[in-house]
Order: sequence, then structure tokens, then C-alpha cells
Amino acid sequence: MNNTLLKVAVAEAKAAAKGLDTLEAKIKAAMDTTRNHWLVTDEEERFQAAIHGLAATVDEATVERMRIELQFLQGIQSGRVDLSGIDEDYEPIGLLKAWRDGQKENS
Repeated sequence: MNNTLLKVAVAEAKAAAKGLDTLEAKIKAAMDTTRNHWLVTDEEERFQAAIHGLAATVDEATVERMRIELQFLQGIQSGRVDLSGIDEDYEPIGLLKAWRDGQKENS
């Protein structure tokens, strides 16, 4: 993937989420912007663009929650889930669910 094209998608996701009041609204806006992005054709890269754009609009605590959730998803994919670093008070955001829900809405 061309880094410049990915940066364009990230910037558009950031612009869509910026200024919205709730995390849910920011997630939806960022993901809706990249889900069918015309410059980025790979679904995983579209998801990544939404995540990076979203991360630029939220506080550090939310970025940390996102990081933990994404590491967990990567662990599932690789078959090596490590729960030791996840606090028992951790509240998942539901990034993958939000992505999938948006796909259903647009079908």
C-alpha cells in the first residue's frame, strides 16, 4: 500500500471524527469515512486508517484502551492471547464490532 494514500485516508477519518462529542460517534464517523475509501482498497488497511484517524481525536486513556484491544485481536489472530497485561477493570471499546456493524448497515 502506498503510504501517501493511507495518510489521506487517516486524515479524512480524523477530520470526520474531530469535534464529535462521544466516542461512539467518533468511531462511527472515522469508520464510515474509511470503510469504502476509494484510495485504499484493502479492508485491513481501511480499518487501520480509521483507527489511526480516531486515535488522533481521543485522549491518551482511550488510545491505551484501543491499543490493548488491538493487541488482543492480534493475539487471537496469531493464536497467542496474553491476558496478563489486561486489568480486570478493562472495558473493551468494541472496535471490530463497530467495523462489522457498519459493514452490515452499508450492505
